[in-house]
Formats: sequence, structure tokens, C-alpha cells
Amino acid sequence: MNKTNTVGAGIVLAAILCSAAAACADPNTFKSEFSISLYGLPLARTSFTTRVDGDAITIDGAVNSAGVGALFDDTRGAVTVKGSIADVGALPTSYTLNYVSGKRKKATRIGFTKGSVVSTDNIPPVRKKGDWVDVQPAHLKAVTDPLSGMVVRSGSLQNVCNRTIRVFDGQTRADFVMAPLRQGTYRTKGYSGAVAVCAVRFVPVSGYQRDKKQLEFLRNSKNIRISFAPVGSTGLFAPIAARVGTTVGIVSVDAVRFEALN
Repeated sequence: MNKTNTVGAGIVLAAILCSAAAACADPNTFKSEFSISLYGLPLARTSFTTRVDGDAITIDGAVNSAGVGALFDDTRGAVTVKGSIADVGALPTSYTLNYVSGKRKKATRIGFTKGSVVSTDNIPPVRKKGDWVDVQPAHLKAVTDPLSGMVVRSGSLQNVCNRTIRVFDGQTRADFVMAPLRQGTYRTKGYSGAVAVCAVRFVPVSGYQRDKKQLEFLRNSKNIRISFAPVGSTGLFAPIAARVGTTVGIVSVDAVRFEALN
């Protein structure tokens, strides 16, 4: 994986963490910010605001490359997720991503109904190269987007990691298979307390190039960790940090803010 791919992968992961951390907080508005780094060198920053109105959730976010990352890849993105709070956690109805990386521009829009994908629009269209694995209709049932999928409901911190999260990002269907690793603590602006650290396996299902080396590396990786923290007294848990092994080193995503605004 080259530096450009590493920056992009880190930014996408941070978007997942930031939006998930904000969703379903007790107050009406929650602000979360994350820093992405490689060997301690900054690659990107994110800022997300989530508004909760009854059972409705709206997440608005911005992602920008920063520091060393900006030298290799000028990346800017905006994402909006709309949905509701359900028994399983956050349940999306729409996901919209606009992403610019250097001279490359991408827009993705996904519509959901009752946990299944009902529409997908990618600009430009997905390029199916090499040994491509097509997405089948059955793959798009009981799935979520990459952001709200990481908001999980659990009766205790000990059981947070006992689950598989089925994600569709507009191109790729993948499973994040999680298992308990350990419990720890985390402290940042707005939060100080216990976290559940999950070992994560990335399992591509469809919508990917089978012979792509970077994806094969992630599939075989045993070095993906996501830490979850409780969101108030809601019974929901959200990511607050992550570590992902890449071919050039460990990408770290850390919350620098996890704070209720009202």
C-alpha cells in the first residue's frame, strides 16, 4: 500500500469512528474530532457534528488531509447520514459522500429501507477491473453504511465485541467480524473512562477486485483493533480509537474530542 492509499484508508476509517462516536448521545448535539497518524506523523483530521431529535439522527462531517498527509494526497470530503435509532443501534435511511482526492472526485449516494439497500448511485460509476466479484442482491439485505454501522447496542461493555457488522459503502460489501480482546481506559476532551478493545477481521464479500494486493493484505491482517466507549446511559457503544496495520506501518486513529455540546 503506497502513501496515498494509506492516507485514504485512514481517512475513511476516521469517518467511521467520528460519526459513530457522535450518534445517539443523550444531548441533542455531539461534537467529535479525530486525528489520523502514521508513526506519529499527522495524516488527516476530521470533524463531525451529530444532531438527535427524538428518534431521528443526522450526521454531518468533514474530512481533510493534514500535516505529512497533505504533502502526498490533498484529500477533502463531506458526508451526511440520516436515519433513526433502532434496537440494533443507528439505522440509516440515506448516506451521501462527496470526496475529492487530488484531481479525483467521487460522489456516492445510498438509500436504505428497513436495513436493506434500495438504491445506489456512484459518480463516476464503479470500474470493475481484474478478477471482479460482483455484488449480488442478497448481499444488500440486513446491511448498513460504513458510518452508522459502528454504533452498537449492548447490555454491557463485555459483550460489545461479540458481533459481525455488515457494511456496504456503495461499491464494496464487507463484514467486520469482531471478537473481545481486552478492556482498557481512554481519556480525551469530553470523555474519560473504560473502553472495550475488539480484535477485528476484515472479510470482503463482494464488490471488489479479488487480485488486489492491498485488499488481500487487509483480509489476512491480524492487526486491526477498534476501541469502543459507552455513549452516556443509552446502552449504545461507539468507537473512540482504532489501530490498523498496513504495508507501510500502523495507522492510528484517535479521538481528540468526544463531547456533548448541550
